Amino acid sequence: MKTKILHIALICLGILLAGNSCFAQPTYSPTFNLAESNLKVFTGTVKMVTVANPEIGTRSEIVAVDKGGKMIIFLVKSTTTIYDRDAKSISLDEVTKEREIIVKYSTTKEGVNVATSMYLM
Repeated sequence: MKTKILHIALICLGILLAGNSCFAQPTYSPTFNLAESNLKVFTGTVKMVTVANPEIGTRSEIVAVDKGGKMIIFLVKSTTTIYDRDAKSISLDEVTKEREIIVKYSTTKEGVNVATSMYLM
């Protein structure tokens, strides 16, 4: 009888331990490393802002130019965060021409520059 109880207890313990490893959550690390994430940083001046309009097929985009005159177009997605100089979150329609901007972005295989976050100076 004692052997049977011990056997059942060991089986329950094995199931419990196996279950814990199956439901373990990955550890979240809030650190941000540009080299590991493939993000790039652009600093320049806003030249044009386009807010998406599905009726005519336009996407939300910002066109900016750096100090060397290089123009770059950034796709602004619903997940893109935009902050003003006071670090307050703002919407795309509050971004105006000729504002200095810092953009963290990634480039897709197709060559589209997708903005992750934008900081207006």
